[in-house]
Amino acid sequence: MALKPILLADDLLDTSRSGLARSKLLRDFCEELASRLNSDLQVLYVDNINSYKIPYIEKKKLTLKKDKLLSFLRNHFSRCVFHTNVATRIGDPTLSILREEQKNEYEFVVVGSRGNRGLKKAILGSVSEEILRRSSDPVIVFGPEAQNLKYQLDPEESLKILCLTDLTKASVPAEKLAVKLGQKLGGHLTVCYSAGDMLHELRETFVSRGIKPSLRVFSKKNIKQHEKSLERKVSSLRRKLFSVDSLFLEQPGILEEQVSKEVKGVYDLIVMGTHSRRKFLKNFIGSSTRGMILSSPVPVVVVPSSEVEKA
Repeated sequence: MALKPILLADDLLDTSRSGLARSKLLRDFCEELASRLNSDLQVLYVDNINSYKIPYIEKKKLTLKKDKLLSFLRNHFSRCVFHTNVATRIGDPTLSILREEQKNEYEFVVVGSRGNRGLKKAILGSVSEEILRRSSDPVIVFGPEAQNLKYQLDPEESLKILCLTDLTKASVPAEKLAVKLGQKLGGHLTVCYSAGDMLHELRETFVSRGIKPSLRVFSKKNIKQHEKSLERKVSSLRRKLFSVDSLFLEQPGILEEQVSKEVKGVYDLIVMGTHSRRKFLKNFIGSSTRGMILSSPVPVVVVPSSEVEKA
């Protein structure tokens, strides 16, 4: 049975070297994923040219360049074995993408991030961050590291998926989607829990309150318990997908740094959830989600963590 279509949202007017490279990565990825999933592909380019404060003659040149590129892309996608539709919208990119998502049902929304790590804080591109914050569908994000490494899905290899869990109900939607992908693609799923990230967060909390951190007792009492919880979860998931194993990260450390080391050269996708809607809005997209997207060498699938978020 075919899944719902995939929505690829991209910037047609970014004709810089990095912009063109990012667009090609997104196209190649979506074509391979749509082919494997037997899904249709909706490609959306948003034209916000009227917001550019440039002379009329320059806008005309830009419009001609855009039309030429759009013609090339339509011809390119017409050769795909699955159904593909290329559409353009005029207006604000974020609102246009969200309206398209609300108008039709999609399996995924795929975007590229222009994010970078500034001296003061890590940031994502404004459009990708807003889509992550407001989308009701899973969003696949190509962060800067995945773009720099020219990530590609190998058509000859089965998909290897790493699903991050916090062992609570908040991670269930992400786990379900990871299993669904494994079933449809015949891939292998690894469910990952980081006790080390939890210990790191506790240590940081103690330090911020002026308390000398001593987590030895906590570690002995809880790490084994969390490890057993992870194994129970994996055993449960094996009823739905045979090829499942676990990855338990015990050493204290920041989640995105731990995972990035494990992922490179091993996994094709990271699947993770968000917080509840209230916490999600408060933290914007959450530091762990943001950090994972910025540092991951592979695309990150961000799944709304509750049905409340879809309301």
